[in-house]
Amino acid sequence: MKYIYHLIVIILVLTTSNCETTADANDLLDTSQLIVINGYLAPQDDIIKIQVSKSQSRAKASSSDPEKLVITNAVVSLKNETQTEIFLNYNTATLNYEVNANLFPIEAGKQYYLNVIVNDNVYTSNCKIPVNKATNINETIAVINDDYLFWYDFNLDFDDPENHDNFYIAGVKRITTTTAETEEQSLLEDIDKFTTDFNKDGLTISIKSTIYEKLENGDSLRLQVANTEKILYTALRSSFLNTYNEGNPFSDPIILPNNIEGENGYGIFAGYQLTEKEVIYNE
Repeated sequence: MKYIYHLIVIILVLTTSNCETTADANDLLDTSQLIVINGYLAPQDDIIKIQVSKSQSRAKASSSDPEKLVITNAVVSLKNETQTEIFLNYNTATLNYEVNANLFPIEAGKQYYLNVIVNDNVYTSNCKIPVNKATNINETIAVINDDYLFWYDFNLDFDDPENHDNFYIAGVKRITTTTAETEEQSLLEDIDKFTTDFNKDGLTISIKSTIYEKLENGDSLRLQVANTEKILYTALRSSFLNTYNEGNPFSDPIILPNNIEGENGYGIFAGYQLTEKEVIYNE
């Protein structure tokens, strides 16, 4: 599912605005078209975003304009545990339905309910924000150069809150700021960025990964650790493996999870907590 491949690059952009949504009909019981709904909530968000779009077959994916897949006339709303409801407005620039998080605060450990109406069809889902964030993030970056290959061994340590099942996705971004804009480049591209606290509850978690992009002294790096709901972790990890194994005749595609209720509804509505740390790289 190509739309999941572009998620929370998430994160790491967990709030991706990519709407190039595709579907393999064989994977989805020959459904001709799906209403694809994706949304991820975190207390750290400035803007709450929900994406609503249509699927298309893989055969047509390469030639389609992503904007033509977006559904712009949906009615999208969120409720919290006290049944306070807020409606999200469609943003033509980002192709998302959005609302300022100051108007609808997202709180740790709380449940949230999504309602989307498309052409009189109702789609619903709910999520629960993880209670805790990762804490005490520390990193080491070691240059490996054997005259033929060049890369960096990257190690990220953080403390795991105890007495909870936690599902982590790590990220590192190089931040480049010019007078015109700020650019972010994701640097972690392997499966090691996904981990859980299974058999490590309450201990220090270590993520060992590899960076292949050349770093310069003084580069600004943003370290990220997302503690996600299990369904979001499973979807992103499965999507990564599908992409990694594409073209491998010995690997079967993994069907991604879905928690959108409603006729031909598909997607993920989930919560997460994000911890970030800014560092300057020096060899």
